[in-house]
Amino acid sequence: MLSGRRGNVAVILAILLGVVAGCGSGAGSSSGTTGSEEFVFGASLPLTGVYGQYGTITKAGLTVGVDRVNKAGGIDGRQVRLVIKDDASQPDQTLRAVRELVESDRVDFVMPGYISSQELAALPYVTSKKLFTITGASTPALGDPTKYPYQFILGDLSSKRVPAMVSAATRLTSSAGTTKVGIIVSDTPPQVALGDGLQTALPGAGMQVVGYEKVAPDATDLSPQLAKLRGAGAGLVLFDNLGRGAISTIMTGVQTLGWDADVLVGPGMVIGDLKAEVPAAVASQFHAVNYRFATAVGGTVDPATASYVDELAKQGPVTSPTLSATLTDLVFEVKWAYEKAGPNADGPALAAALQTVGGQDYPEAYRLVYDNPGFTPQDHTTNNADYSQFWGLIGAVTPERGIYAGEALELVAQ
Repeated sequence: MLSGRRGNVAVILAILLGVVAGCGSGAGSSSGTTGSEEFVFGASLPLTGVYGQYGTITKAGLTVGVDRVNKAGGIDGRQVRLVIKDDASQPDQTLRAVRELVESDRVDFVMPGYISSQELAALPYVTSKKLFTITGASTPALGDPTKYPYQFILGDLSSKRVPAMVSAATRLTSSAGTTKVGIIVSDTPPQVALGDGLQTALPGAGMQVVGYEKVAPDATDLSPQLAKLRGAGAGLVLFDNLGRGAISTIMTGVQTLGWDADVLVGPGMVIGDLKAEVPAAVASQFHAVNYRFATAVGGTVDPATASYVDELAKQGPVTSPTLSATLTDLVFEVKWAYEKAGPNADGPALAAALQTVGGQDYPEAYRLVYDNPGFTPQDHTTNNADYSQFWGLIGAVTPERGIYAGEALELVAQ
């Protein structure tokens, strides 16, 4: 009889413990399973696979952001702990990683991916759970509040890269005495958005688009596409593909064809030693739009950038300070939203708080890349941020701690 009672007590205790274990609020609330002792920040990143270089960059930026936030008192007085899952550059793995962070790790906040095509796989899940999320992606549609009311984009949008690319293309075609240009982009959402935008905007700047090619992000031979553009008379190729080794692939293709056309790449591709990636024979034909944050204009590096790079270097080699800094800014945006919304806020309340930031004086200590992200109830992207002094123009150069010698790129009227 006694053993039976003990058995019943054990069953009851097991049930109670199970209920307690299931009561953690998970992402979107400030009271996860760790209670008030720490704030758990979860992120799904491409640490391996075709986009692996971006996982390393974003991980470093998040790490520095967490360190800075903790030194600033944490989030609502709670020290932040970072938990990262590798999505291996695969959409299905991104969804798996996000579900694991939310349901198993029960994080207080989750960043549902970094590469747009991966994040798209996780957005229906986090949206259905009304989780507040921010990511560094560049596809404008991912910050549409009518589709994803609790999601925000902190990254330079594909649509904002178009004027910069057109301004650089205007300078290059004028110098080369040509008006015919070709476009090659990978068949991934932000790159297609950029390619479509360029196809529309270039004619308005006096250029003729003679070809528009889409390729796989892991394409290793672009000779067929380049040959088509050469045959159509292009004197400049605009290129964007975040796949590993993409710059080397296109410039090797240009060299193999013996073609003297210039190549202009987008800012997201500017990572590491460009001089090493571009064959010397075609180095003078390579050009890249870069972020002003990581461009030493006239050999001068902004002191705030230099100080940030010092911190970033403690995480390993610095390959893209701007992309890392954007993720550092993202951690502070999480802090801002949670402290504005209150300690027990849910996803909708957190989103409501952050979408007011565009009309407020955003703290200088919270920002490196964007003075104010400009979020509003109608637009959860950086569309309203100030991009007027955002860009630089560089060649095939070796960076010094991620900073490239170059010049300021002023936007031409569209």
